[in-house]
Amino acid sequence: MGGGAPKVFEATSSVRQIPGGVKETRKAVRDTETGVERVAMGHHINDRAHIIERSRNARTGESNENQDFINLDEGEEIAQLK
Repeated sequence: MGGGAPKVFEATSSVRQIPGGVKETRKAVRDTETGVERVAMGHHINDRAHIIERSRNARTGESNENQDFINLDEGEEIAQLK
């Protein structure tokens, strides 16, 4: 029989939306075989969006953060659009 910890792959995705083109997205992935955990959250208003993605490798301890601005200047915050 196989020993060791069980291998788990888990992925979730959700979208919350209200009238007026405002929505929040969230995606998460966890893979124990590779040790990668990744989460992305996005705030969208019509054609503008700010998406933050964070990833971490549980085996190496390496982490990374990436921000995407769609139809926004990097200094402009999504809260100013409301």
